[in-house]
Amino acid sequence: MILLDFIFYYLALYFTKRPQTLFWSTPTQRASYCLGLISTSWLMAILFFTLIHIVRNKNFDSNYLILLVPIAIILIWGFGYIYDTKGRYNSISNNKIIKVNENLGIAIAWIVLFTSFASPFIILLLDMK
Repeated sequence: MILLDFIFYYLALYFTKRPQTLFWSTPTQRASYCLGLISTSWLMAILFFTLIHIVRNKNFDSNYLILLVPIAIILIWGFGYIYDTKGRYNSISNNKIIKVNENLGIAIAWIVLFTSFASPFIILLLDMK
């Protein structure tokens, strides 16, 4: 949970510092969207790795990937509920768990975001022959 708190805090900080990027949502909502998409990317990477390398099913049906859409929506809603409604964001902003420079923390959060999006595709590309 520390990793998710770290990513959420610095993504929310990034969006707080750039209010011009927020037209229809708050910084915590935007960070919830990012964290939900990161978690969905991790689940997709685990699914691809499991199907390709453990089950050895190279011809899996990609129609089942549409099930990841409701999972992503549920994760986004869940992170919004935990961090915004339950007030976890306020507790982690008052007691920063990992103290780093703000710009470094924001950069790390964005690197995690982009590598998370790339990880399912990297797993698929490494298996291509």
